[in-house]
Amino acid sequence: MSGFWFWFYLAQGLLAAATLACFFVQLFRGRISLKSLRSGWWQV
Repeated sequence: MSGFWFWFYLAQGLLAAATLACFFVQLFRGRISLKSLRSGWWQV
């Protein structure tokens, strides 16, 4: 059972890391402007 939780949390961590990576890639590419960051549309 402990193995299940290990993979579960590992998948959660990878998903969060991938989401942050995509966000920063878009930020560095200039697709996300500071104005849209202030509006907070991505915090849904």
